[in-house]
Amino acid sequence: MKIWLAPLHGITNYHFRNCLNRHVKGIDVAILPFLPVQSAERLRLTKLAHNKLWKDIAPENNPQKHQCAKGRREEGTADRERGRVGGEPVLIPQLMGNKAADFVDTVAALSKWGYYDFNWNIGCPAAQVVTRKRGCGIMPFPDMVEEVVAAVTAIDKVHFSLKMRLGLKQCTESEEIIKRLNRYNLAFVVIHPRLGVQQYEGKPDWEQLERLLSLTQHEVIYSGDINSVADCEQWQHRFPQLTQLMLGRGLLANPFLAEEIKQGAPLLPQEWKLRFADYYTDLSTTLLRHRGEKGAVGNLKELWQYFAKTLKLSDTELIKLLRINEYREFVITTKAIISN
Repeated sequence: MKIWLAPLHGITNYHFRNCLNRHVKGIDVAILPFLPVQSAERLRLTKLAHNKLWKDIAPENNPQKHQCAKGRREEGTADRERGRVGGEPVLIPQLMGNKAADFVDTVAALSKWGYYDFNWNIGCPAAQVVTRKRGCGIMPFPDMVEEVVAAVTAIDKVHFSLKMRLGLKQCTESEEIIKRLNRYNLAFVVIHPRLGVQQYEGKPDWEQLERLLSLTQHEVIYSGDINSVADCEQWQHRFPQLTQLMLGRGLLANPFLAEEIKQGAPLLPQEWKLRFADYYTDLSTTLLRHRGEKGAVGNLKELWQYFAKTLKLSDTELIKLLRINEYREFVITTKAIISN
C-alpha cells in the first residue's frame, strides 16, 4: 500500500506539510496545492520567490523536493516506486489551467527548481474554477484536455499525471477522457469517483469507477471518503487490484490515518491523544511564527472543522469554538479540548 497526501487548497501548504512530516509516518507522496499555469512572458514579470503560491513550492521551503526530481525519466520512476525516500514524502506540484502553451512554459520554469513530476487538476468542483473551464470545468471538452496532455508528455524528462472526477455533469465525460489518455505515456491517473456537480455530497460511485478501470491502461490512484482503517479495508475488498490510495479530508481529521492504515489498526486512544497534542502544539506555533496571530487562527479554524469529527465535538461546541478570534484564547481552548 502506497499512500498519498491529497492537495487541499489553502490548507496543505508547506507549513502544514513540514509539520506533518515531523510527527506522522506512512505518507509516501504529497501532491501540492494547485498552481495556476502562466505564459513565459507573465512568468518573467512575476517575482516568483515572493509570490504566495510559488513560495509554497520554493526549494528553501521544501527540503525533500529533490527526492523525485532526478531529471531523468527512469530515476524519477524508480523513486516513485520506492515511495518515501530518506523518510520524507515525494513532492509533486499540481497545475491548474487549460492552455497547452502555458503548461509548457510553467513546467519549464518549475524544472529550474528541480521538479520533473507534475499533476494536472481536472477535478476541482469549485464554481469559480469550473466557470473558467478549469478543474472539473474542462472535462466536457476532451479536445482541450488532450491538447494539454499531448504537449506536456512530449517534454523530455517530465512525468505527467492527472487528478480527475467522473465528469462535471455526466460520467461519459470521464470515459471519453480515459480512452484518449491511453494514447499517452502518463505516470498515473488519480480518480475521485464523484461528479463535479455533486461537490462532496453523496457516496463515491464505485460502479462507475469499475467502468473506468476497465477502460484505462494507466496506473490508477484512488481518492474519496477513506476516513478510517475500516473504510480502507472495505475499499481494498472491493478493489484488490488498486494498491495506491490518496487521503484528503480523512487525513486532516486524523493525522495518523496513513500509519494506522499501514499497520492495519487504529492507534491506542492514549497514544493517539499524546501524539496529537505534540503535533498540534508544533502546528499552532509554526503557523503563528509564519502567519501571525490572525493568519494562524484562520488556518486553525479551518483545521478544527476536521479535527472536531475525530474529537467528537458537537455542532454547538464547534460553533462556539469558531467564534473565538484571539490566538491565545483559541489555542488555550483547543488544547483543553484535546486533553479532556
